[in-house]
Amino acid sequence: MNRETAAKGTEGEKSRRCAVIKIDFNCRFVYIDEYAERLFGLPSENLFGRSMKDFLDEESYTLLLSVLPSQNHYESFFEATRLTLIDARGDRHELDIIISLNFIAGNPANYQIIFSPLNERVPNEQSASEYGEIPHLLISYISMIEKDVDWQKLCGLFMAVENILQAGIYRLHHDDLELLAQNYHKAPSGIRIDFGKRNKNFFDAAVKNYPYVESKLVNAKENDDSTAIDIVDAGFPLSHNGQCWGLLRVIYKDGSSENRDRLNEIAAFLGNALYMYAVELSVPRLEAEAV
Repeated sequence: MNRETAAKGTEGEKSRRCAVIKIDFNCRFVYIDEYAERLFGLPSENLFGRSMKDFLDEESYTLLLSVLPSQNHYESFFEATRLTLIDARGDRHELDIIISLNFIAGNPANYQIIFSPLNERVPNEQSASEYGEIPHLLISYISMIEKDVDWQKLCGLFMAVENILQAGIYRLHHDDLELLAQNYHKAPSGIRIDFGKRNKNFFDAAVKNYPYVESKLVNAKENDDSTAIDIVDAGFPLSHNGQCWGLLRVIYKDGSSENRDRLNEIAAFLGNALYMYAVELSVPRLEAEAV
């Protein structure tokens, strides 16, 4: 091993993954990243809305309550302390944490808690060539939201996967699906679908809170050539507490059930993570222009 390689390896071993959660002013979970899921031993859908108290010993919960109210809720702060966390299996973890205050539209919204360190090495580069990597990019983007969601940028994250040709986000609004944004810069002529046009099948599926998947044979045109390819036009409900508020729509080439299930799981995550931005904060209608 040469010196340069050894140096890079040494530095990489010093970098460890941290888990991140957000709690509201009643100590209830409103955001959990995938590393926090591992730490608590439960998927995010089983954590949303639960109290942090359920996973702390009495002394740690008392300490947490003493830290949070002492802060001015209109000023940024970063407070470090140590808590004993009890995961879903009953195992205890003594962890250092950093607490900060998040603002939305200039108003205090929730607390962010970073748990450090976890025994997860940070990769040098993050790729989304596979469906399984999409959540990493989404979590990274969502954790940095301060005020508004860039819905088009969010749709663009799906374009990193080779088989995905088009993606869009809708909000269920006034008995219709309102398109917030779409991105189709990878879709060749003949495949691009106007997501802005009303599609009753997708609307009915959203209202009933279940996925809608339609396979199609289309002609993809590149220059003067035309090739018939199979695509899937699928819509996955975006839900919070069992209620659908929107739809993730994706055009992709590989119609395997595995990829469909992965996209459905991603939509389940987005439904909870984006609910307050799409519904509670009443986002304005956005023009859905592709990049």
